[in-house]
Amino acid sequence: MKRKLFSVVVLAALVATPVYAKDLFTLTATVPGETQTVTFNAIEDIVDAVDNQSLQTILGSYTPTSAATLTLDVRGLPATVSYAAFSTTLVFQVPSLNISKSFTGATRDASQQLFEDYLESDGAGILKQILQELVATTAIDPVAGNPNSLMAVMGAADFDNGTDIGGGMQAKGQSGSSRNTFDMGLRYGYYSAGDYNQTVYSLPIKYTFRLDSDPRKQVIVDLPISYVDTEGGKSYAASLGLGYRFPINDDWSLTPAIRTGAAGSVDLGSAAIINSGSLTSNYNLYWDDVKVSIGNMAAQMQTSSISAGDYSIDYALTNTMVKNGIGFEGPVDYTIFGNPTSWQFDVANTLFFGDALYVDNYFDISASFGTRATESALDNLRVGLTITAGNNSYSGFRVNFGYTF
Repeated sequence: MKRKLFSVVVLAALVATPVYAKDLFTLTATVPGETQTVTFNAIEDIVDAVDNQSLQTILGSYTPTSAATLTLDVRGLPATVSYAAFSTTLVFQVPSLNISKSFTGATRDASQQLFEDYLESDGAGILKQILQELVATTAIDPVAGNPNSLMAVMGAADFDNGTDIGGGMQAKGQSGSSRNTFDMGLRYGYYSAGDYNQTVYSLPIKYTFRLDSDPRKQVIVDLPISYVDTEGGKSYAASLGLGYRFPINDDWSLTPAIRTGAAGSVDLGSAAIINSGSLTSNYNLYWDDVKVSIGNMAAQMQTSSISAGDYSIDYALTNTMVKNGIGFEGPVDYTIFGNPTSWQFDVANTLFFGDALYVDNYFDISASFGTRATESALDNLRVGLTITAGNNSYSGFRVNFGYTF
């Protein structure tokens, strides 16, 4: 049963294809005189459509002796499964990855079983090649390759914890308050990548412990959780981070952090664990009543394998994320429930180095308004908007809400 499950995961990745704007997966089946294309939004449906019995349902003229070609488009990565007329030999090809294999059984059902056995025995190597190609050529992979992927979100969380640049949570570092705080946010985003749209819901949760000896010394534990809908395909991600923010002087602080996260999608046929370590710097300057914050972060990230029976599935990615930003925050002559307020405007750039990613360079521009952290303001709230633009025509926006108590 475990071997069967693993082969389905491999085959699922091979046939995953968003080709049309509202259909994540397609299968085009051709026999002489007839071609049919079927589309799906869940990967298990297209896996079910590949077997011999299903082909007879999709193609009315298909017989076990027909010449047949199944074209599988893996988000722009083409693969084929084909039979010659009166032949039981199944030919499997992924041209861009130089994969070409033939399987000959007494019947086509037997050939399909040999193909499945091959996926089971060599599936991990095939899957790794395909997953690496997907993050390099598509902007909707839940693990890496775009600003909403687990890899990018993990780095963004460390940057947010270590700097006074944010756009969604409270304006940080204002009061030197000695109390511990709990932050909870709610974010809604909508993004476009080529023909595909993503709707993103995220829930950043954070608790900050301030040391009695110096409240500027903070131990930060956070758990950002996200749900992404990509044309009906659902994916989930979460990470747990631990950081220690400490001052170098009154204006400069450093935050080393470690983090582990997981992302998965049954619909997209994807799953991975990522571990990371980062170092973030924040430096504040003051110009009259305006605070200028300069934030810099470098993070090292690496995927680790997920086991399926006797096999392991791994993207085998190692990347360095560098994020640099500047933020401006100043007072507003307005109060909310008697608390002072402020505006904030931030710009940040994110770059990835290492294994190839589709969106490896993007900018976030954020504006927010809310209460300003003070010793007497025990509860703080903030709302904001973040606009994202990256290479390969990636764009989108996010509405942010943060509440601290």
